[in-house]
Amino acid sequence: MIKTQKKLKNINLKNTKKKESIKIIKNDLELPNDPIIFIVGYAGAGKSYLSKKFINKKYYVISCDEIIKKHLMEYGYAFGIYAQNIDKNLELAKNKFIQIIKQIIEKHKKVIIEGQLENIEMINNIVGKSEFRIIVVRPKNIKSYTNNLINRFVDDPANYGRIGRLGNADSEINGKGLNDYIKNGINGYHIKKLINSVAKSIFFKHQEKFEYYNKNFNDVLVYLT
Repeated sequence: MIKTQKKLKNINLKNTKKKESIKIIKNDLELPNDPIIFIVGYAGAGKSYLSKKFINKKYYVISCDEIIKKHLMEYGYAFGIYAQNIDKNLELAKNKFIQIIKQIIEKHKKVIIEGQLENIEMINNIVGKSEFRIIVVRPKNIKSYTNNLINRFVDDPANYGRIGRLGNADSEINGKGLNDYIKNGINGYHIKKLINSVAKSIFFKHQEKFEYYNKNFNDVLVYLT
């Protein structure tokens, strides 16, 4: 697959008159077979859920989060390498990350790279001249996304389900959300309000996420959860 800058085309964009179509994966039979597939999207969108489907297709799944936690935390907040514009202080972490990913790719014929990678240069560096595909995972509606965040939070409340925005939002209200959950469970007023608020703020950014990748790469696919 040729990497190229190209104009956005065929998406139904809110607040624009431009009509565009999104290439949506409608069922498992339509899952691509490219040797390298990036599964990207916001936390709680369903990246891990989709990644598991590829295991049956003999893909080796690489979790970017796990690589960062196991190998890069010595560099500080290494999750910063996910950003579109990576801080110069994380240059060593970025280079080590790329090296680890490339080593894994060399050992496997087909790989899934699951994470929130947004840096175009990093993606191009990882794939080299290999064919690859990008799948953007996004929820069908705000209700399904809210449920995803609830399930993630309940699985790991101490770390806010590994959803950074949820933890940051709760710190702004002095931890009322987590304290409420400890006392009253997931139906507590403050925790429900917190999750609903974060879900709403992130949900409407999913379209922007797709547009970003679609602007920089060909044949970007969408998977709805």
